[in-house]
Amino acid sequence: MKFKARAYRPKMKPGQMNKTERSYRDHLELLKKSGEILDYQYEPETLKLGPDCRYTPDYRVLVPVPEYSKKIDYIDLAPEGGYITMPGEVKSLTVENGSLIATFDTIIEFHEVKGTKKKKGSSQTSPYCEDDALVKIKTASTIHYMYKFIIVWKGLNGKWERREIN
Repeated sequence: MKFKARAYRPKMKPGQMNKTERSYRDHLELLKKSGEILDYQYEPETLKLGPDCRYTPDYRVLVPVPEYSKKIDYIDLAPEGGYITMPGEVKSLTVENGSLIATFDTIIEFHEVKGTKKKKGSSQTSPYCEDDALVKIKTASTIHYMYKFIIVWKGLNGKWERREIN
């Protein structure tokens, strides 16, 4: 069995953006000025996926929503660190039929910036994503289900495309 060798890609130092990530930062800045997002941060945290397995999303984005409610299960109240994990800033907490209901006016999204791959014989594009990176993003979306995980890439028309991972 022959394996195709991958081209060497130098790793960026933590906190250092590549050209595509800088371009997406400029896009996020425009969204922030227009009020579509409230704020964003580059590589603000690393998520634990398992023993010796970590994932650092490119951007954490705070998005306003008209109103979003979520039932808070007992599992949300006692994760490993002993703190309450929420998908955004809590607007109010209420009890309905014995369940704790949290209402949010913002949610947190994690955006992963990828290069663009053009599909052969088509004008459609998709994100260029190595298998191991895709597995980490999908695993993070399962473990940290209270957040939205989104892959973004630049389409052929220069507009940013997005795909929610769930």
